[in-house]
Amino acid sequence: MRINPLRTKRTMTEKKITIILPCAGEGSRMELKTPKELFEIVPGTRLIDFSLRHILAFPRKEKITVAVVIRPWKAEVAEYVAGQLPGIPVETVMFNDDYREWPGSVYSAQEVFSKKNLVLLPDSFLSLSTEVNGMDPITTDFEGKTLVELMENALSEHKVVFGCIECKDNEILKTLGAVRIENALISAFQDKPTHLLADYNGFWGCYGFRNEYGKVLYDYLIHSVHHQALPLTEQPFFPPGVILLGAYYDLGTRENIRRFLHYFVH
Repeated sequence: MRINPLRTKRTMTEKKITIILPCAGEGSRMELKTPKELFEIVPGTRLIDFSLRHILAFPRKEKITVAVVIRPWKAEVAEYVAGQLPGIPVETVMFNDDYREWPGSVYSAQEVFSKKNLVLLPDSFLSLSTEVNGMDPITTDFEGKTLVELMENALSEHKVVFGCIECKDNEILKTLGAVRIENALISAFQDKPTHLLADYNGFWGCYGFRNEYGKVLYDYLIHSVHHQALPLTEQPFFPPGVILLGAYYDLGTRENIRRFLHYFVH
């Protein structure tokens, strides 16, 4: 793993929250010549901009560091993020091939984890309200709190927290990270379930974790990705907490982008 040489261990541990952008994917589903995170979905807006707006909305920017996890040929993604976040430390982290898939992309940033960490997916649209404001995600809830603030507060109470959308549509649940939400806690979890869909009533769109649970969470998530589920109730972070989101769209495929644009443009 290669990290920005300007980083010092002392500086990183003093930060209160690290925001991780896992951008190491191949992007093969999009069949693009440039990194999918930089795909211009409409003039002036790139896919990753939707996540960056939640970072920019956080009022206490001195409390955060952003870690962009890439592969060597995606350096322009990290450069773009740094250019869009003036005044916020942005660390470039290389994907560690000792780990696997998107959970491994997140865990590759372990050396820059802070006490609290938030993962935002760079090819998604996440809004804190169901209200529509054009194609701009709503970055504050009804109390005026940003996503970073909500996650920071929730991680003071819970070891792991997922930002979730309530949903009972089986066609949606089987394509995303399905969860069962009970009393603002998660009691069941499965990435892209193929059966027992009635067991789930929502899906996640972002998540946060305390530093000391990063490795066990990686292990749990990678097993879920491969449908080798470990019992959630036996995990040291059980039960994960929940932040309810207003809207979430996976923009990782051309078809999903087409549907998204049809919804907002027409």
